[in-house]
Parts: sequence; C-alpha cells; structure tokens
Amino acid sequence: MSDPIDLPRDEDDVRIVLDEPEATLDRAARYQDWVERMRSKRAANQQRIRAADTDTDAPPTYWRAEDLYRESRRVADAELPRRNDPLVQELLAVFGLSGEPSPRQIEVAFRRLAKEHHPDRHVDADEAVRTHHLEQMRRVNEAYARLRQLQMA
Repeated sequence: MSDPIDLPRDEDDVRIVLDEPEATLDRAARYQDWVERMRSKRAANQQRIRAADTDTDAPPTYWRAEDLYRESRRVADAELPRRNDPLVQELLAVFGLSGEPSPRQIEVAFRRLAKEHHPDRHVDADEAVRTHHLEQMRRVNEAYARLRQLQMA
C-alpha cells in the first residue's frame, strides 16, 4: 500500500501517515520545509505582481493577458499595410479599382472577374484563350486572398 499524504492548504499543517515513526518525522520535516519554501516563493511573486500593477511607469510585463493583447494589437496594426500602400494599390488594380473602395466594392469586382475568367466558361476555346483566362483567374484569386488576409476585403 502506498503512503497516504494529505496535501496542505495554506493554513494547514503537514500530516503524513506512515508505518515507521522515524521515517514519518524525517519525511514530514522535509515536506514541511518544501511547503514553507513554496509559500514564501508564492508570497514574493504576489508581492512583485502587486508592485508591478501599481507602478504605471514600469515597462509592460508580458505575463499579463491584457498587456500581451495590447502589444500584439500594436504590432499587428504597425505591420498591416494601409490602403495607400503601393502593394494594396497594385492588388486593387487587378480588380480595376483605385482609391479606397469598400469591402463590398472589392467583393463585387472579384465576383465579376471570377465569373468572366472562370475556366468553365472557356471550355470550347482554343488553348491560348484557356491559358489566358486561367492565368487571369489565378491573378484574381491571389489578389482577393491577399486583400482578405490584409483585412481589406
């Protein structure tokens, strides 16, 4: 049979039940020492967290969820291209759009071009025409996927 151990809560004392009394005292002492070290470590960590919460000039700690979320949003916003970015304008030019079209306008242009260049519409055409429309369809799909990735469409 294994040794039953009652794990202590913060206010409890350590209680260990064993068959040999010498082993009980030795093991209980080692366990009590470990419990005290963990309690002091927890208290020190909580004190450090409380101090960081009250210190507004301190750099953000990346262990708090709200700071982590705020930092990730800042980075995402900084990396996200704006509508006047040349890359975005080039992607919009694939749809024949310029300036700052709405997501609905981008979607309408995508659907129009997808319908126009879809391979099923050009089954009876010669190889050069099918290849042209296939390339155009590929460009339209890539541009639309990229705009959706950039959260523009």
